[in-house]
Amino acid sequence: MTKHTPGPWQASPDYAVDGQHRFNDWGGVEAITPDGKYVRREICTFLIDEDGVLEDIANARLIAAAPDLLQACQTDHLLALLQHIGGGACECDHDVGMAPCMGCVANQAARRIAAAIAKATPTAPDSAPAR
Repeated sequence: MTKHTPGPWQASPDYAVDGQHRFNDWGGVEAITPDGKYVRREICTFLIDEDGVLEDIANARLIAAAPDLLQACQTDHLLALLQHIGGGACECDHDVGMAPCMGCVANQAARRIAAAIAKATPTAPDSAPAR
């Protein structure tokens, strides 16, 4: 399986720094060198439109955080902790409408993390999409 371009990634232009909202301009996400001085690869490009500029900026920041989020989800300590917390018997009384116990919350979080990792790291063999 081909791996993704390693981080760090950054949203460009970096609106957190320059604070400008340039309508009908292009933005994107780039892989940068660890020192942040050079762009190694363009990850994606998009048009920033006037009606959705804040949403576009938020989307770019989320995409730029993807390698860090994946790495955090893949941390063995996190999954081990969730499995430890969720490993016991359920203490919830689901029929009465009680809030879920920590075991159920941890089990659900572990399942969601595993699903996100699977979505980001498919096990299908590498192949270029048909055009």
